[in-house]
Amino acid sequence: MNIPTLIVPGIGNSDQDHWQTLWESANSEFVRVQQRDWENPVCHEWVNVLEQVVAKIGASRVLVAHSLGCLCVAHWA
Repeated sequence: MNIPTLIVPGIGNSDQDHWQTLWESANSEFVRVQQRDWENPVCHEWVNVLEQVVAKIGASRVLVAHSLGCLCVAHWA
């Protein structure tokens, strides 16, 4: 059984050479959390988007966060 993995980037998202993007490219089961505005984060908006994605994925999942994405996960938890 594969546990879904959510990629949670920080400000600016992650460009094509960033380790999160490389990991996501190497595994088709990884899902990137897509925020509305990567350059002007609003805490409750980012947390709500994360909550929506987690709700779709289900209870078993791994979150791989970087930078401001780590704070988003901390607020969500």
